[in-house]
Amino acid sequence: MRIIFLRKEYLSLLPSMIASLFSANGVAAVTDSCQGYDVKASCQASRQSLSGITQDWSIADGQWLVFSDMTNNASGGAVFLQQGAEFSLLPENETGMTLFANNTVTGEYNNGGAIFAKENSTLNLTDVIFSGNVAGGYGGAIYSSGTNDTGAVDLRVTNAMFRNNIANDGKGGAIYTINNDVYLSDVIFDNNQAYTSTSYSDGDGGAIDVTDNNSDSKHPSGYTIVNNTAFTNNTAEGYGGAIYTNSVTAPYLIDISVDDSYSQNGGVLVDENNSAAGYGDGPSSAAGGFMYLGLSEVTFDIADGKTLVIGNTENDGAVDSIAGTGLITKTGSGDLVLNADNNDFTGEMQIENGEVTLAAATP
Repeated sequence: MRIIFLRKEYLSLLPSMIASLFSANGVAAVTDSCQGYDVKASCQASRQSLSGITQDWSIADGQWLVFSDMTNNASGGAVFLQQGAEFSLLPENETGMTLFANNTVTGEYNNGGAIFAKENSTLNLTDVIFSGNVAGGYGGAIYSSGTNDTGAVDLRVTNAMFRNNIANDGKGGAIYTINNDVYLSDVIFDNNQAYTSTSYSDGDGGAIDVTDNNSDSKHPSGYTIVNNTAFTNNTAEGYGGAIYTNSVTAPYLIDISVDDSYSQNGGVLVDENNSAAGYGDGPSSAAGGFMYLGLSEVTFDIADGKTLVIGNTENDGAVDSIAGTGLITKTGSGDLVLNADNNDFTGEMQIENGEVTLAAATP
């Protein structure tokens, strides 16, 4: 299944938009409390806790819905969902925005610095910024767990930025999902980090960790679509500087695509400066600076006339590397350029269409 979304050009302005909302004391300009879920004027929201119900927010053009500076010794710094709850954040028309900033959950077993969703709860988020959120455990910004029920989209994020989010002692610096189906389209992941302090089992997925631990061989594995999405400057103390993926029985499926609508930089999308240490002291090619695959199948689907570049030839070869096992397939008539040391990928690679260029990075 392929889902195509249109890219909004104003995403390139998001760093300055974030800065404009902050002062020396945190979020400055937006102080009024929200009155209901139909946001007509910028407002600060309180922590939301939902169990088995639906909550839909609508943000009017030019207005901001802000979830900020919340600290909890429990999962879900700003939003907590369980028992199939449904939560959406959508612009009323074109320019309504939502910001999750500086939300924190403490304790190594508490997850989802901004949002925690379990038991097949669903998230539908459009025009959203996650900045500076911290989880003591997994999912610096978002933690989402489900059961891979067929036909359901557990997490959908469109036109968004994840910047400076941290999983302090877990996985998924920005997003951790398990047993889920995920759509990410027109998203920027920048400078997110996954750390570990106590074991060699955490610290994976500097930006995103998408895994499946269902041991029932008859149960379908999860899948993730990553469309027109950039990964830069993400780091993992474990494996997968930008992306970590693994499964227990059936392979987890990931589709990384650049579609016809992508027009930034002349149609060239660049992922660079992502690194993983593999629990060592510096970048490791065996840890997968860009991506580490366990039992997973990854498809790079690049549209005609478009190019996806992973890595920079001036960097150390371990930066933006791809490692692990699994299967990589190149489809689409566009080009894939890999500028890193990918010798630690020991799985299979199939080129069905287009070209794959392997460029030499700095040893």
